[in-house]
Amino acid sequence: MLPNVSLHLCTRIYPNKLLLTLNNTQKTSATTMADKFPELEGIDGTDVADSGDFLKREKELLGNEFATEQDKIAEDDDDFDDFKSQFPEVSTNANDVAPEVESEEEPKEAIFEEPVTNKFANLNLEESVHIQEWRKARELEIAKRDELAAKKLEDIKKEAEKAIDDFYENYNNKKDEAVEATRREEAEFLEKRDRFLERGTVWDRVVELLSLTKNSNASDLAGYRDKSKFRDLLMSLKGKEDVPGAAGY
Repeated sequence: MLPNVSLHLCTRIYPNKLLLTLNNTQKTSATTMADKFPELEGIDGTDVADSGDFLKREKELLGNEFATEQDKIAEDDDDFDDFKSQFPEVSTNANDVAPEVESEEEPKEAIFEEPVTNKFANLNLEESVHIQEWRKARELEIAKRDELAAKKLEDIKKEAEKAIDDFYENYNNKKDEAVEATRREEAEFLEKRDRFLERGTVWDRVVELLSLTKNSNASDLAGYRDKSKFRDLLMSLKGKEDVPGAAGY
């Protein structure tokens, strides 16, 4: 038990030196330690293993703070040994035949052998009762609306034709009335003209057309000329058939 006590004290006082010493002596065999330190009575030989456990616990507590390059190399070797033990080396022989791998393409071809149309063969493509009823109601509504539109269009055409007929009828009536009035006025004018020409002499008709009287104004307001003498001359010719030009020729 004395070696364990001394090691414990050394780890508390000189931890760095102890770790270096332990790293250097980690690979020594158990027989060498037994030769240097003979067995004592009452002490089991498993103390060396206890010291190894002690070092492991100290490393776990201190972590990588006092780790050395040799520790890293030793850890790498241990990891490699563990890997080799878990995955033993497989002998590669050129004569070995690789196991046949089943092709995955065959089931894929089997999947597409069935035509796609078969998936829709059992579908019910007929319209439901509600859709059929809706379609019939819609067709009836459209037919009724078309009938109303056609009737309205026919009424508009009739009204347009009537308006055109009324226009031409009124136009013709007014035209006939205008022609008749013009003819009547023409006849009256010709009759009046003939009566006028048959009455008196030329100078009498001139005085009548000019509406001249003895008291009428004979002055020309526009030209500031006095026409009283010309008026007196025409008035003197009125009623005389033997004066020049009285017969009209």
